[in-house]
Amino acid sequence: MGSSPTTMSPGPSTVGTTQPAASSGGDEDNEIVPRQPPISSRNAKIPAHRLAAIKTHHSLKPMPTLPPIHVGGTPGTGKSAFSLYLLHIFLGKYPNNAFVYRHGDVNPGCFVHYHGRTYCHPSIVHAFSDGLWLKLLTANFSRPIWTILDGAAAIPAGTPEANMIVLTSPGQQTVSLKHFLKYATTIVNPPWTLEDIESVREDAFSQLTADSVREAYAKWEASPGFSSIGQTSPKYPTI
Repeated sequence: MGSSPTTMSPGPSTVGTTQPAASSGGDEDNEIVPRQPPISSRNAKIPAHRLAAIKTHHSLKPMPTLPPIHVGGTPGTGKSAFSLYLLHIFLGKYPNNAFVYRHGDVNPGCFVHYHGRTYCHPSIVHAFSDGLWLKLLTANFSRPIWTILDGAAAIPAGTPEANMIVLTSPGQQTVSLKHFLKYATTIVNPPWTLEDIESVREDAFSQLTADSVREAYAKWEASPGFSSIGQTSPKYPTI
């Protein structure tokens, strides 16, 4: 009873061992005090290739990207067709860039076009979180990825590797879209006029009469886009 407790200095030989405390008796005096592993040990749990990707990704300066663009319009105005048209134009104009295309807001995956070949990635979020994947597609972070998202802002606004174009319909009020709209330039794809539809009829549906198209247009109260043409004949479904 007369002897005073001693305190052992923590070290490699005492990790995970009992360290007597300088207080009165009890089970608390024999509590095992774990030590935090050194930083190098914690990093050892991360695969080496992942560490290399993280270091590379954060050591490079952000590449210049264009301000994000939002294309809005009611369903049927041709936003999806316009997104594919943009993809077609950009593929010809920027043959050395990579492209990501996603349609809809349900499937988390996306299409990736790189050096003349197209792939399917199961998750667009994971794709833009993979440092090595981004290093490859951006040519060592020198060329941004043209990213066309038809239906939802699937990745955050300001993603440094992407030239983002997002196409949505009114009524979508997701948190990610609201955040995206704060930074994006919005252009509107308006409903089609009768003159627009008549022009399409003459070029692509000449077998339909102008009167039948006008009747359908009046019946559907200027339903946008090709829908009026689609309603005039069962041979041409609504697009």
